[in-house]
Amino acid sequence: MRRLCTLSLALLVASGPSWAQTPPADAPKDEQPAPPADAPKDEQPAPPAGGQSPASPAQPGPGQPPASGVVPPTLKKDSQPTYPKGALDKRIEAVVVLDIDITPEGFVDSASVVKVEAKNEDGSDIDATGLGFDDAATVAALGLEFNPATDSGKPIPVRVTYTYRFKLPAKPQPTPTPQPPPPPPPPQPAKQPVANFTGVMVERGTRSFVPAATVTVYRGEGENAEGFEATTDDQGKFVFYDLEPGEWNVRATIDGYIPFKTRETITVGEAIDVKYYIERGSYNPYDVTIEAERPKKEVNRRSLRKADIERIPGTLGDPVLVIENLPGVARAFGGQIIVRGSGPQDTGIFVDGSTVPLIFHFGALKSVLPAAIIEGVDFFPGNYSVRFGRRTGGIYDLHVKRLDPDRVHGSIDVSILDTSIYVEAPIGDKAAIAVGGRRSYIDYVLETVIPDDAGFNLTTAPRYYDFQVLGNYRPNRKHEIRWLALASDDLFEILFDDAADTVGPGAQGNDVSATTNFQRVTTDYRYTPSKDFQNRTKFSAGRDVIDFRAFGLFRLQFDVWNLELRNDSNITINDNLKLNVGLDLTSGYFDGQVNAPPIQREGEAGDEFNPDDLIFAQVDGFLFANAVYAEAEMKFGQFSMVPGLRLDYFGQVGQFTVDPRLVARYDFKPGPAGSFAIKGGAAVVHQEPEIPDLSEEFGNPDLDAFKAY
Repeated sequence: MRRLCTLSLALLVASGPSWAQTPPADAPKDEQPAPPADAPKDEQPAPPAGGQSPASPAQPGPGQPPASGVVPPTLKKDSQPTYPKGALDKRIEAVVVLDIDITPEGFVDSASVVKVEAKNEDGSDIDATGLGFDDAATVAALGLEFNPATDSGKPIPVRVTYTYRFKLPAKPQPTPTPQPPPPPPPPQPAKQPVANFTGVMVERGTRSFVPAATVTVYRGEGENAEGFEATTDDQGKFVFYDLEPGEWNVRATIDGYIPFKTRETITVGEAIDVKYYIERGSYNPYDVTIEAERPKKEVNRRSLRKADIERIPGTLGDPVLVIENLPGVARAFGGQIIVRGSGPQDTGIFVDGSTVPLIFHFGALKSVLPAAIIEGVDFFPGNYSVRFGRRTGGIYDLHVKRLDPDRVHGSIDVSILDTSIYVEAPIGDKAAIAVGGRRSYIDYVLETVIPDDAGFNLTTAPRYYDFQVLGNYRPNRKHEIRWLALASDDLFEILFDDAADTVGPGAQGNDVSATTNFQRVTTDYRYTPSKDFQNRTKFSAGRDVIDFRAFGLFRLQFDVWNLELRNDSNITINDNLKLNVGLDLTSGYFDGQVNAPPIQREGEAGDEFNPDDLIFAQVDGFLFANAVYAEAEMKFGQFSMVPGLRLDYFGQVGQFTVDPRLVARYDFKPGPAGSFAIKGGAAVVHQEPEIPDLSEEFGNPDLDAFKAY
């Protein structure tokens, strides 16, 4: 049987926004409201909300003394009731007395109303039935918490009497109409700053402007020291305003240059304009600057920057030719690349993410893009990102630089093979344009040096040319648009004295010719609203032509029109998680013809050439291949991984493919021997068969996309 101890507690509650008394609008915030006139002298109203203190429990009522050794409960957590809206609107106050049962843990187990007394604002009694005071008090009482009552130090359940007083807030005083403030005095004209020290910073020896240099003027020492800084703009200019008269020390610094020091004297009423020549730390073109790279997310990736590539011997100043020196790379005469023994057609070539058919001219002597517009080259011999697909060999991705010239300038490159011209110029402050072109003169040289009795004539000696127009517009830091138009054309033709010596009596002509050319026009829009989100949309349109003829017998001719649309989004969730998602859509139309002997199967012995064995095929159709992809760059301390998934649809074979990719890397902490990392990856890649392989004459129309691991 539960032992009950009845105690009496009283708590005064006032209405208002927090159902506590609120001081008048014109009262100071640090003053508490006065107690109600009818409050007993030993009771004080509760302070305003946010600073309330629970009322102390009253002494036990008459005839209910606490048992010997019993310590009554004390309030631990207050719970204010909600003033009933109907009663508040009618200006009715009330006192509610409750019996509450408190558990040994200090929680209210139950609450019952003993009595409710209600009064109008004028003090007259009123029936409290239906006004809601009893329900409001009961709900509030159940939220009270106490330090439990104890008997000889042991918590016990008790029943106490608890009182809630619902007091009306004082009626708000009418707010006096504010008087308009006096009109402010007329503004004094602001003092305009005066530029009394200006200058320009140029590089000694080249007279090129030096942007982003820090120019500091200072004088005095200790507490009397004062100084100011300015940064040179794109034209190397800097300016200081309102320097006080006297002598000032001047210091200019920028990475890669020797610090410049001098002194200047400022005179009252005069401005000085100077030109400083700052000396570069080294003018050696073979110096290489090492820069920090972005986090690794491919197992086999070679990122080559233009400034370093141009200094590598044997590249003729061409940034792309250095790729041929990398392990596992070979080249074919027609300007194609072979990676790790795969076919030339198995390696994808991209310019800023858009495909091009060739990267080199005939003989792989020069690339189809001039060094002046190339920012760098990324080479993936395998395990590349899900951004790329449809190739089972490697990936080349050439990056075109962002134009930002401060003036019109250009270059002329004359070599033993060709001559190229490049010019770039600013268009206002937010746009720029560049034009480049190249033409070889190997044809003129060979026609001069080949003797008449060589057995063949070069009716059209090997010659190539290419042309580029590059532009960009950046209205602000969030938006940027880039354009690129490029064209490449190669032609080679030989006239033999007697083709029968080469292919037999079936020859119907003495000439061999090869023509390859392509054109591309691309538009690249980049949107970067913040450092945590980037989006890039790129559209490309172009045409590829290949035409090979030999001795009036063999013919391989294709004309391909293509369209591409890519969209990439990079989302940074936090420092350890980044998401990359995108679309890769391609479509086009092709037509062509092939006149060639049957394809020799693996293991078959070669037969003597017979013109009657030639097979002719006319092919045409539409090309389309679409893909969506997503990958996550995750980092867990020194361990990082990049899982990805690519879904492709190949239109020619009508097949969906799924390519999962995974790259993992663990970076050990740098030690005495330097940094060390373990990395690995796994990937599935699919590629559609070539057009001739799907023809009935030279292949199998029922082929599926083939894959590599």
